[in-house]
Amino acid sequence: MASNAVALFISIDSPQNGGNSQTIRSDWIDAGDAVKWRLSAKWKNGHWSEAELGIERNEATENEMKTLLWADVDYHILAILRRDSRRYGNNQQVLMNVLNEDHSFKEQRICDEVKSAMISNASNVIYGTVSIRETGTLTFYVSICIKRQRLIRMDEFIDGVADLELQLDDGSKVFVSKLILSLHSEFFASLVTSAAFVEGRTGVCKLPNVKWAHLSIVLQRFYGFPIEFKCLSNERLTEIIELANRFQFDLLVAEIVKYITGLEKTEREKWFDVAERYQFSTLMAAILRNMDISAVKALFNQAMEEGHTNILQKYSPDTVNAIMKRLCSNGC
Repeated sequence: MASNAVALFISIDSPQNGGNSQTIRSDWIDAGDAVKWRLSAKWKNGHWSEAELGIERNEATENEMKTLLWADVDYHILAILRRDSRRYGNNQQVLMNVLNEDHSFKEQRICDEVKSAMISNASNVIYGTVSIRETGTLTFYVSICIKRQRLIRMDEFIDGVADLELQLDDGSKVFVSKLILSLHSEFFASLVTSAAFVEGRTGVCKLPNVKWAHLSIVLQRFYGFPIEFKCLSNERLTEIIELANRFQFDLLVAEIVKYITGLEKTEREKWFDVAERYQFSTLMAAILRNMDISAVKALFNQAMEEGHTNILQKYSPDTVNAIMKRLCSNGC
């Protein structure tokens, strides 16, 4: 399903020109099919020389209607800086430029480019940063052309298609396919296909401590929409791991572990606690294999300093085995 282009714009002042480092957002623009878009912008790390632009999809609408969305979009970004002549004081050339309305002086095109992106429940577009050398007002103009879009509504019962009701923490309901969940999860296969469980008899399943923002990403994978893990923060990805592990979506867990294992060394090491908690032995081995030996020794010493009489009281057998193997590789 295609949509007409959506036009958006947002302006931010550099801090020296009266602005601040807080994120600001434009109004929502309706693109049809209950999907809205807006821009967000901020000065990166409080530095007036670098502005960060984001293109956001309406999560409020998503949460209200419970939809899965995938869209293939082109977006054209134009960034224009309107200089603040006041910073030049009594410079006569500046005054002449202003009096003569020299637009080439007053306005500077910082960026003008077209890019493509995939948008889904798991990702918004973070365009990146734009650098400037002058104070003033920076305005982003963005047009979004949706080339292809797939929207799946999950807010109503459809026999044979959306025939399992999931009740979430906030009291909302999501209707999903029993068949799809059963194919990808041993947990749901046992729960909804057996008359021994109330869920199997009633077609209603309560999911305590589950948020739609997390569940939608898990469902996205099994309804055929790709997940770009790099678009997820470490915190969000950890939440997805917890959910996928809890409900035995083993394929998704394996894909996430493979993604983390392929990260750069410093990024991969941030996942040590998660690898230990969920017993991801392959990931743990990859983390320890390239970890500095001093850091590995610190893990061992930390366990002893916490009062444990045995390192197995701190770490799982697989983790201990990986730690000892790494230590011995450097000479026991």
